[in-house]
Amino acid sequence: MKKTKQQRWKQRNPWARYVEFARRRCADADPQGPWYHYYYAKGVEVRLTAKDLAAIWHRDSAAKMKKPSLDRIDEDGHYEIGNVRFVEFAWNSRRAWDPLLKRSTPDLSAPNFA
Repeated sequence: MKKTKQQRWKQRNPWARYVEFARRRCADADPQGPWYHYYYAKGVEVRLTAKDLAAIWHRDSAAKMKKPSLDRIDEDGHYEIGNVRFVEFAWNSRRAWDPLLKRSTPDLSAPNFA
């Protein structure tokens, strides 16, 4: 089956979707929405471009990760160059409820968490 132009672009630019995901979370102005209290109510903004995220993607070797996830280092800070990194999704999702992981850095030499 032949890939469409959009599919080829997404394959060559895997980081681009993360900018859109972050923008959606930050734009959730509905107080009943799932992301409202974590992003919109805190005033979190997306201050990244797809070009910025491409640099971060390569810096963090996200292509080698099983399931990359965009993580804000300071959970009260904005999505901006000095405050984001790509980490394994399994580590990032556990960090939300595990107080020991709350402010820690993932061990990048350890095997994947999945």
